Amino acid sequence: MNYRLRTLQILIALVCGVFLGLHFWDFVWSKSADLAHHYVLVERLAESGDLPRVADPSLGEMQLYPRLSHQIAADLGRSRGSPLAGMQIVVLFSMIALWSAIGWMIWSQPAPQARRATLIALLALVIGGLFLRLDLWGREIVGNYFYAQFVAQAASLTILAIALSLSQAGWSRFTIYGLLIVGIFVVELVHLLPAVELLGFLGLLVLCDQLQQSRRWPMRGLAISAIFPIVALLVVVVNPVFKAMASISENDGILYLAFIPNHFALQVLVLVTAASSILSMWYWFRLKDPQQQREQLVIKYFATLGLSISTLCLLQMVALEIGHGSEYACRKYAFGLWTVLLVNVSLLLAYHSKTNSESGPNSLLARTVFDCCAVGLLTGVAALTIFPARKTVSLSGLMSMERRLEAIKAHAPAVPPGTSTYAIKLPGESPVVDYMFSLGVFKAARSVNTLDILRGEELSLADKIGVIVTGKNQSLYDIPACRLPSDDPAFSLIAGSCYAKSPVRKLCLGEMHATEVRLSQGFSVPEGGGTWTDAKVAVFHCEMPDHAADYPESVRISGFAFVPAAHIQHVAISVNGGEARELVFDHAGQEQSVVLPVPKGASAIQIKFLLPDAVSPSAAGVSGDPRELGLFVQSVQLLNGNGRPM
Repeated sequence: MNYRLRTLQILIALVCGVFLGLHFWDFVWSKSADLAHHYVLVERLAESGDLPRVADPSLGEMQLYPRLSHQIAADLGRSRGSPLAGMQIVVLFSMIALWSAIGWMIWSQPAPQARRATLIALLALVIGGLFLRLDLWGREIVGNYFYAQFVAQAASLTILAIALSLSQAGWSRFTIYGLLIVGIFVVELVHLLPAVELLGFLGLLVLCDQLQQSRRWPMRGLAISAIFPIVALLVVVVNPVFKAMASISENDGILYLAFIPNHFALQVLVLVTAASSILSMWYWFRLKDPQQQREQLVIKYFATLGLSISTLCLLQMVALEIGHGSEYACRKYAFGLWTVLLVNVSLLLAYHSKTNSESGPNSLLARTVFDCCAVGLLTGVAALTIFPARKTVSLSGLMSMERRLEAIKAHAPAVPPGTSTYAIKLPGESPVVDYMFSLGVFKAARSVNTLDILRGEELSLADKIGVIVTGKNQSLYDIPACRLPSDDPAFSLIAGSCYAKSPVRKLCLGEMHATEVRLSQGFSVPEGGGTWTDAKVAVFHCEMPDHAADYPESVRISGFAFVPAAHIQHVAISVNGGEARELVFDHAGQEQSVVLPVPKGASAIQIKFLLPDAVSPSAAGVSGDPRELGLFVQSVQLLNGNGRPM
């Protein structure tokens, strides 16, 4: 090993990392609820150093989440004055560490082959990352915000890079196994998925090493080797993180992936990655010279990692077929599958492109410069091609808003027990940011109201509103008669008790969530996403503003019905006493909508629901719920003359 070259590569990679950190400092590429949830956990840890023993209603499932990466972000955030800054430091450092580790492993080969592999990988990153937008490692925080998974993946690759270097330096394979067990334990404290991938890697590595040691499979050596993956499995399963994350993995979600529109496409990616790993492993085993095998150990490592990720993804798919886990959990493996496939192809092409003349730079000086900069160059190109060139949210803008809200919180009045303070319609911010600061800064309990904020809808449960923080003169919630004293010129503090009694809450809006003030009769309590009818007749009522600039021509009502086995729901809907339209629901989960005209000049809109087939789940033998369920009203949307939402 050329220690001087390797030292220069790391130093230059660190310098590149600093420039990448400065370049991407203000970039946040997500407006997902995941960003809000991870922020809330970091905020709590930054505030008190640890979570209280009593349940925090603003945390939800994050109360059980592995928190090592969040604790690091909280500690860093204290020095920068914001948990958001701590999270950004950890994210950017993880990107640099992950791809530097991959570059370091590629350059564990002889220089000519490493040079070719680097050039091929750079080309693949430009094509796959920049043009095809493949979901490589780093895309976990773009769109979605899989913060802990990404940090754990970076830690996992760093551990593999260290293990490879020690193995090439002649360390015992049993020592390497022990190092991997320690690494699995640490990574699981960040996130389960990369820890399980590392566990699979260890099991396959032991298998390959045992096969390499002797074709006769001596029982003693096999028994000693088998101890390590068994211990690692116990380390994973005994950790409380395993149970918590296994429970969370049952929750389904939406994860859009490039070129992976469905389950079948994911299966194809699994098989292709597995095939590239098997081919790589076959080539490595064909190397008879132990010195050559040591020099090409990176091929074995990535082949083993690819087989581990592929196998685990297939097992997750099998579990899904028998009713465990979720497709969302299966699709999270795609980031590793694409990246390992890219590296496998680069290593194989580099191994088989041996020529007398170098395909890289021609001059000795140019080759030397390239070799020294290779790891940093790979890291930089990975960041620039995987991360989008445009930010979704400005970090500095979020931090500025956070500071202003913290100042408001310090002087805001205490809210009555059982109520919360909500940040809604903050100036220039999206509903996700409102949701994030409602939970993070104001510690609002997760409820139907916080879901309404996330969806950009009106708050459903007025009796749970303590104070509303909203943009001054920019929001429906800013009712002058309900304002509390505040020195901030841009924000209004609205008393929840006053807002609950305000006639503004009964006004007809462009799109209305079914709230209790508009539910005149026959409705149950509002839930996340809508409200069930709870009678044979139900009425929805809202009033038009006195000076409405544009009256609606029609109204669209959307929802689905309670349809137990062998049951049909007939729902007749009319507006202001007009002709009724009937919807028929003959199977569960069937969503329908109906558009009805609104009488011209009407001062109010009254929607009547006739539900002759409403039935309680208890009567239908489904559950003990006694409510007489008919239609779950998801939304009531006003339309203009062109049939477009107002």
